[in-house]
Amino acid sequence: MNSLFLAPLVIAHRLPQLMFEAFHPNPFAREESTLAVTEKVAALTEGMIAAQVEAMRAPFLVGLAFLNGRGAAMAAFNTPRKVARAAVEPMERRVRANVHRLTGVRPARAGRRGAA
Repeated sequence: MNSLFLAPLVIAHRLPQLMFEAFHPNPFAREESTLAVTEKVAALTEGMIAAQVEAMRAPFLVGLAFLNGRGAAMAAFNTPRKVARAAVEPMERRVRANVHRLTGVRPARAGRRGAA
């Protein structure tokens, strides 16, 4: 299942917990709110670093493809996809972990469409 479908599921499961925390008399009883914010910041940071690393690898991969006689244009063409995938991967891992934690159901991994 795609993270586009999993994110609303996580939000739907978090809303009652967040509402309970908002009306709780103890201001320190906000575990879910704190967890939601900190994991988003961590996922954003990881994604930015992973995208930068992938973007810095791109010229070397294009050069290696050219030296090995493969299509350097194809290596350059795949670079934006690789950078975007590296940036989104930490967020997808967090969303899948949240679905598992909040619902108790482990979502199917993306990329295993043919697996039965």
